[in-house]
Amino acid sequence: MKSLNVGVSAALVLCFFVLSPLVAAPLAPAPAPPLTPAAAEKERLVAEILALDTRLALLQREQAQAEERIKQLTADLNGTAQEKERLTRQAAGEQENVALWLRFLAEDGTLTYLDVLLGAADFSDFLTRLDLVLTIIESNVDRLEQLKALAAAVAAKEEELAQKQAELAQAHAAISRNLATAQELRRAKAGALAEAEKKLADFATLLAVSQAWETVLPDIDRLLSRLEAVPWERVQPDSLEVNYLFGQAHLAYREATLAGLLQSPEDASDSLELTCLPGRLTLTRPAAAGRPAYTLSLELAPDGRRLMLKPAGIRVAGADVPTPTLALLFAGRDLALTLPLPAGLKISRAEVETGALKVTLTRA
Repeated sequence: MKSLNVGVSAALVLCFFVLSPLVAAPLAPAPAPPLTPAAAEKERLVAEILALDTRLALLQREQAQAEERIKQLTADLNGTAQEKERLTRQAAGEQENVALWLRFLAEDGTLTYLDVLLGAADFSDFLTRLDLVLTIIESNVDRLEQLKALAAAVAAKEEELAQKQAELAQAHAAISRNLATAQELRRAKAGALAEAEKKLADFATLLAVSQAWETVLPDIDRLLSRLEAVPWERVQPDSLEVNYLFGQAHLAYREATLAGLLQSPEDASDSLELTCLPGRLTLTRPAAAGRPAYTLSLELAPDGRRLMLKPAGIRVAGADVPTPTLALLFAGRDLALTLPLPAGLKISRAEVETGALKVTLTRA
């Protein structure tokens, strides 16, 4: 029995040494289970429909910009045409005056000038008359120069008029193309919705997400334009630590400091909530009349003396917008935090923590 107990104890000790590394080692996260065919199909349809919604919204923005440009060009054309007409009339008047003077010179102008000079009573009178004749001649020469300048101005206005007319024609052509593309996109969306209705049991949920996304898209577009215009260069750090040994500076910006720059001074009701969470900034727009709430998440990437804002996700109506759709929405945007940094320094690291943004600076 004693030998049996010793054997069991030895076996337990052996098991402890063999198994203890396995127990102590952290377990690797289990891989995400593959999507079922139904879930994969739903994901595909959601991505397709939201992408179509986004392309339509971007097209509508281009349409509005083109229409505004047409209004501006039309007003500019009218102003340019009126200015050209005024210059033409002025040039015609100057040309008539110059023609009269040249005709006068050709016929008897020289003799008349001589008569004026020779008719002087004395030398003082002669000098007075000479000054008068020179003034008249200079005045007419100035008229000739003014006529040349007016002719050049009329030619420049004609060229400007032609350029604006060509630009106006291009704007009208862009609108025509946009209308045709919009019709194609609407047909594609109608087809995708019909397919989703046949294949998805929770089609109503997808439709609600699409409608919510379509509703918030114009507001997201305004929000991104607002982010581009934020005067980040005015923000000052809430704390500063300098490590002279390693040549580094550590800046910290509290959540409230960053959020203060985003508030609209024109409209206090146009609220925007900024939150610092581990790894990202989140911007939350509360629900407003006719628009549901949504949250935009941004990641920060150092770029020299700037922090680039990269899309990390948008959540609306309980759904996450697919990454390809985000790429469509952010294309062509230059979203960056340009912080006021001392000369010769660059951003080497940026971390978003709960309640704060921390930035590390090093020598450039």
